[in-house]
Amino acid sequence: MSAASVISNTRRRAVCHFISSAATNGNVTANLAYGPANIIYKVSNGSNGQSFDEANAVAGIKGLTYSLNGVAHIERLYSNTDRENVLVLGAGQGDFDLNAINYNQKANANIRVHFGTTQGFVTLTVHKEAGFNDPDTSQLQPRDRGPF
Repeated sequence: MSAASVISNTRRRAVCHFISSAATNGNVTANLAYGPANIIYKVSNGSNGQSFDEANAVAGIKGLTYSLNGVAHIERLYSNTDRENVLVLGAGQGDFDLNAINYNQKANANIRVHFGTTQGFVTLTVHKEAGFNDPDTSQLQPRDRGPF
């Protein structure tokens, strides 16, 4: 299983790029908080700038762009035995803006794109809502509060 590339990551939004090629096909995963491709906001020194409450987490899919030569399944994944398809994309290319709706089915689970033998990419915009908690900086001097 490969890790997605997190190409943009702010306190409330992350953009994850899932790619499958002849060399790497199968499953590509982005994790909400743990693992190599997690979407926890990082401060400039690489430390976590958010805490994570998994039970209450909501990371809804708000947009996607894709280009595929076959079918790919976007899954919300708790474990290999506890997962659910949330979107199925067919061959071709497209772009969806889901900002008008809150697509948060199984929104506290990791995101996996199952490519199988399909080649192409899927780029997802994820909005981080509940469960992604910013640190309390109210007791710090303004110069020490950081980019929160």
